[in-house]
Amino acid sequence: MKKKKYERLWTHRRPDYKMGSRATPYDSTDSRISEKSFVKRERNKKRNRQAWYYQTKRIPRERKISTLPVWFWPIVVLFILLLLIFLIIPEVVDRSAGHRQQIAETNDSSFDALYDDQVQVVNESFVTLYEEPDIGSERITQVLFNSPVLLLDEPSEESEFVNVELLNGLTGYLPVSSLTKDRQSVEANLYKMKVIVTDVNKRVMTHAINGNLLIEVKRGTLLYVTYRGPDIYKVQLTDGREGWISSDGVIALPSGAVPPLTNANQFANSVRAYRQAKWLDAGRTNEGIDMYGVMYLTAYINGLELPVEEEAFWESGDTVSDAIDTGCILFDKLTPGDVVFYERLVNRGADGVVETDPSRRLIGVWLGDGKLLTESIHTFSIVEVDAKWPERDWAAVRVARYFPTAE
Repeated sequence: MKKKKYERLWTHRRPDYKMGSRATPYDSTDSRISEKSFVKRERNKKRNRQAWYYQTKRIPRERKISTLPVWFWPIVVLFILLLLIFLIIPEVVDRSAGHRQQIAETNDSSFDALYDDQVQVVNESFVTLYEEPDIGSERITQVLFNSPVLLLDEPSEESEFVNVELLNGLTGYLPVSSLTKDRQSVEANLYKMKVIVTDVNKRVMTHAINGNLLIEVKRGTLLYVTYRGPDIYKVQLTDGREGWISSDGVIALPSGAVPPLTNANQFANSVRAYRQAKWLDAGRTNEGIDMYGVMYLTAYINGLELPVEEEAFWESGDTVSDAIDTGCILFDKLTPGDVVFYERLVNRGADGVVETDPSRRLIGVWLGDGKLLTESIHTFSIVEVDAKWPERDWAAVRVARYFPTAE
């Protein structure tokens, strides 16, 4: 009898137990419980019996199979994180920085414009100014980003080049595609502050934090500031764009000011930044530059104005008359930052008479400690060499000093 009772009990707890087979039928005359509550109670009893069976036998329950692939939710989470990092968070930081650190760097909209419709602005990192409307013609110089140029004629729709005049008076041809008609980025009266790039390369980003690169500008590039924050500036770019740059590697000045005059040692340290730069005749960036370009750009950021024409540059500065002996420089008479002008050596006679070829010239900057920064015709680069190295093929003809000697 006990065995039979056990079998009944076991059958009662099977997972495939049907409620209708052994459940007590609902008695409609019993008013203590409604039919709906009765059915719910019986269903709960069945669920409890099934749970007891699975727990006792340790049989895993059948799980509901998802129709989504296993990689779906990780991809969604990754997408949200990228959205936060690159779009939402930088935008929030920019807005909060702008509201918190704004110092009214821009003036009112009513201002006196410096340029008319004949002026356009360079919108590339740098562009070459050619003597003729042909990339195969002689290179005059290179023009940096955000430089205004005066159009000397109106280009047609088919024109690839336009004749322009630079602020320093040089004239030549620039590619039409490198210019923009938007002059907002060069109207100095719109702004109260500007920055001049002193690094050989400076990255301008889309956001203050985790931004993308907008443009890489070169030493000597001038940008006007719209907002200033701790260790960062928001600058106006061409075509109505704005970008962020860090405060290192730039000089911040009032809009109408010029860089202050530094000293010879700082000038000498600044020219060192072009070591191993590629040599390029009439180049003006670290991607290709000659020694006059090194001098011109470095002098500009150190508050020194040099002649635009290279011929006039050879006559500029104060001559150090006792620094040369038979075409060789005397180290003890030089100070860092002095510029040595060389001509190609033809003959150095025993009597001290030196013959040179004035049509072939070389420029060197004295760095101190017996070192000279000059250009190498062998490696086509700007190099720092021993000061005796040029004397094998070149003769020093003049030494010029541009900064006052420290007492």
